[in-house]
Amino acid sequence: MRHARFLVLALILGLSADAPAGDLESMIKSLPPGLRSGYASSLGGGTIFYHSVNAHARSALIARATDGAQYVEWESEPAPSRVPKGGVAFAWLAALSGSKGARGFDVTVNGKGMFRFWTQPDSAHKTWSVNGPGGSTLMFCATEADRFGDLFGYMFLVLRAKSITPGMPQRIRVTGEAAGSQAWVMIFEHPLKETAWIRPLPALLRSDNGEMQPVSVEIEHYGNHAAAEISMEGGEKVSGRLGWGLSSFMIRSHPVNGATMRNVRVVSGNAVLADTSILLLPVQKRTLYLLPHSHTDIGYSAYQAVVEKNHIRYIDEGIDIAERTAGYPEGARFKWNIEVMWPLESYVSAASAGQKSRLSRAIANGWIGLNGLYSNILTGLCRPEELFHLTDYARKAATGFRVPVRAAMISDIPAYSSSIVPA
Repeated sequence: MRHARFLVLALILGLSADAPAGDLESMIKSLPPGLRSGYASSLGGGTIFYHSVNAHARSALIARATDGAQYVEWESEPAPSRVPKGGVAFAWLAALSGSKGARGFDVTVNGKGMFRFWTQPDSAHKTWSVNGPGGSTLMFCATEADRFGDLFGYMFLVLRAKSITPGMPQRIRVTGEAAGSQAWVMIFEHPLKETAWIRPLPALLRSDNGEMQPVSVEIEHYGNHAAAEISMEGGEKVSGRLGWGLSSFMIRSHPVNGATMRNVRVVSGNAVLADTSILLLPVQKRTLYLLPHSHTDIGYSAYQAVVEKNHIRYIDEGIDIAERTAGYPEGARFKWNIEVMWPLESYVSAASAGQKSRLSRAIANGWIGLNGLYSNILTGLCRPEELFHLTDYARKAATGFRVPVRAAMISDIPAYSSSIVPA
């Protein structure tokens, strides 16, 4: 029924219920040439810091469909002084809620009412377009949906001569309807223009030429596919193809022993996007230890009985993965760490004889790691005898599984008191 209601809305509004083949590429090909950035500067509305499809675009204007008074307003890049017959296309980064129902938002351009569009009832409808007066069109294409089902991508606005102020920025305003809803629209405060982002990475990579020091180069490109060439003084030269949006590359040099300036040049087609110096610093080598585990949060994430079942399942799944990776090289074999002793006690109490035997083998092989405290506890509030009891089950497990328990772990709870050490 939800999908049927959306189809009715689509017919009324001229929306496309299903994304055409090619989605973004098809939409871009339908635009008149000479694309302009649809965002240049903000004029009004609430703001939020949020994720987008571009890692460098985080600040956004936001309007909701609450009381009919929430709006966002901004200016575009200036339009050409002479408007082509096919009109002018503007593009900007946008996002729509896809988890709060279909709610209406009205769009004015230069003070004139032009469109009404709707947020989506779910994340299945990633592409739509709506027609306005004088042959104008507003389109949206989501290239990503987040874990909440909200949609992130690009909006495109095509205006004909009668709707454009030639040679000037276009003033665009989006207002949410009075629906008492938290449904929202975001317009990211990020002009779409050719840009190169260059960042040395504090890492060393193994290669056939020995260790290499990497530099990340990200290029924003908004147009047809183009060739890119990146070169670094004393390092590599990298060539590639740019698609729409953000493309990532990596160039490498031999490691530096002291602070060193290096020139980096980035060329896209005939345009030089960057010709600048960056500072390379020596990389401090560190050893990182990854500890696969699941935090034991009784009663916060779910009821105790549900948490207990989950952690019993985690132990079985951890052993499954460890068995599958037992033939991997040393250091690549999976190991599961039981954060505190309560899940182990629960597992042993409910386990069959076969499960207990399998668990004993996994602990003996080092596939399952045991940590000494019974639960995540505020040790600073414990009396001495309470601290001693926190490791009761650890001593029992060490004897029963014939393995020393040498470590303890606390996650998401403030600190250890110094008195935990002798305890």
